[in-house]
Amino acid sequence: MKKFKFNIIDVLVIFLVLVMGLAIHYRFKSYHRIGDETAVQNQMTYEMRFSSVRSFTIDAFEVGDTVYDSLTGVEIGQIADKRVQNATTHVNLNDGSIVKTDLEGRYDLILQIETNGIINESGYYASNTVELKVGSEKKVETLYAKSTGKIIKITEKKSQ
Repeated sequence: MKKFKFNIIDVLVIFLVLVMGLAIHYRFKSYHRIGDETAVQNQMTYEMRFSSVRSFTIDAFEVGDTVYDSLTGVEIGQIADKRVQNATTHVNLNDGSIVKTDLEGRYDLILQIETNGIINESGYYASNTVELKVGSEKKVETLYAKSTGKIIKITEKKSQ
C-alpha cells in the first residue's frame, strides 16, 4: 500500500478550493436582512415602459398578473394598471429636418406594478432581493408574456 504525501501543489489546490467556496458564499448571501435597522419593509409601486411592442404583447399582460424577474425567477409584484400609447420614432427628412412620427402597429406599454420589499439607503429591493432602479432595464415575465422593460418611476407607500 502506497502512502500519500502532501506537497506544495496539494496545499495550494486545497487552499484555492476553500477561498472559492468562501467567495461564492459571500456573493450569494442575503445582504438585505429583515432585521437590519436601516432597512424598512414597505409597499412600493413602480412603472415599467415596454417600448415598441405589438398588440399581442399588450394583450398578454393583464391587470392582476403576477410578475417575475426572468433572470432569478423571483416574484417582483402584481400588475395594478396598464396603459397603452402609440410608439413614436424620429425620422430624418430629405431637407435635413427631423420629425416625430408614430410607428404603425407598434405601441408603448406602461405597467404599474405593486410589490412589497425593502427600502434602505442603497435603494429599492422587490421581494427583498431584486434591485429596482429608475432608468434600468429589467427582463420580466408573467404566465403568458415575457419582455424587457425600463423602470421609469418608483413610489413608496408609507406604512402607518
